[in-house]
Amino acid sequence: LFGMDPASGRTIWSMPWKTDFKVNASTPVYSDGYLFVTSDYGMGCMMLQVSPAGAKRLWANKEVKSKFQQVILDAGCLYANSEGTLKCLSWPDGAVKWKSERGRPELNEQGSIVRAGGDKLLTMSDGGVASLVRATPEGMQVLGEFQAVEGDHVWSVPLLYGGRLYVKGPKELVCFD
Repeated sequence: LFGMDPASGRTIWSMPWKTDFKVNASTPVYSDGYLFVTSDYGMGCMMLQVSPAGAKRLWANKEVKSKFQQVILDAGCLYANSEGTLKCLSWPDGAVKWKSERGRPELNEQGSIVRAGGDKLLTMSDGGVASLVRATPEGMQVLGEFQAVEGDHVWSVPLLYGGRLYVKGPKELVCFD
């Protein structure tokens, strides 16, 4: 990880975060001076406190291991797919508030999550199963699920727009009203 001066391009600070296969594909999350980073491939996650002057590692563990999926920060909670388990962590201390049972919702290691307004998450498994989940700091509940597209490696994040759900599968793009 690098903190850089945008005006000059000069590196201000760096923090090693080496993974197996040299893959760091999940986008870091920043808020109020804290930066959360996650990777699978033998790593896990860590929280940094960052400033224009430098970065300090606050903690690191293996609670969240995301290959490339985004994590969602909402109202002081971080929601993540960690190897197929939906988890909620407190921001910025990383305390686990709850974790789903494996396979409920169906998510798989490469599944994605999207905040669907208010207290809902839309999850999409890498096998094309969409689930609507009520997710709050207190817990989660699967409200419903259906096979949105057929195939393996459904890695595109679904899109909610204009009251519609768009899902891209390996061979098709589907729109649900």
